[in-house]
Amino acid sequence: MDEDLFDEIADDEAPGLGILVRTDFSNEGAWRSFLEKLREGEGEFSPSAGREEDTGMDQDEPSTSTSASAPASSSDVKVDVDKADSDGSSDQDSGPIISILDPSPEIRPYFSDISNLTALRLLNDVDLRKLAIPPDAKRFNPPNPIVDYDGWQEIYHGKTLWIYDAMSNQDQCARLVSKRSDFYGTATGDSWRARVSHICELQVNISTGAITIDFGGMDKYTYEERVRNLQDAMDR
Repeated sequence: MDEDLFDEIADDEAPGLGILVRTDFSNEGAWRSFLEKLREGEGEFSPSAGREEDTGMDQDEPSTSTSASAPASSSDVKVDVDKADSDGSSDQDSGPIISILDPSPEIRPYFSDISNLTALRLLNDVDLRKLAIPPDAKRFNPPNPIVDYDGWQEIYHGKTLWIYDAMSNQDQCARLVSKRSDFYGTATGDSWRARVSHICELQVNISTGAITIDFGGMDKYTYEERVRNLQDAMDR
């Protein structure tokens, strides 16, 4: 029952199937180009995008934009969400596919270059699950809560997280973050990079259960991001 400072954007009832979190602020031009391509991709699926074109409304960002203003204390954090629908409807079918979290300058240091695990802890709800460990599996050593700690694993529930990082300025991709591992030995918070033109299509198919991303049981997540998560999990 603790207050969640990001409920307005991260709660299940909030607009959007997923959240794009900006964690690099060094190239405004690349960021704007990324958002424009994301909006184009969303236009193929979102009814609200078509309505905006018909009314001639101009937007600099995709259909939902979220900004957070810096507080004197954490209890004063404010998150403002601009919904896509002018009538204020919360109907997910007519809302955005991806909500945008672009931190205000005052709190950008708290989001700058954050790990996947940090993003999950900020914007999703934590849980534990008992692992089914194959009899022939080599146990993960040293133990780590996001892989295996005494047979338990830290997992998350919530909206899909996409992370815009420094590499996104060059490759126009975002990290797609996994809320739990697919099979023993992989870690919560693993990620892989998806091109912006495919994000909305992937999000819709993931949310409807049409596809799952498990690489056919092969471990092909970004190794460097897993290492960061493992360290973060032990440091906190």
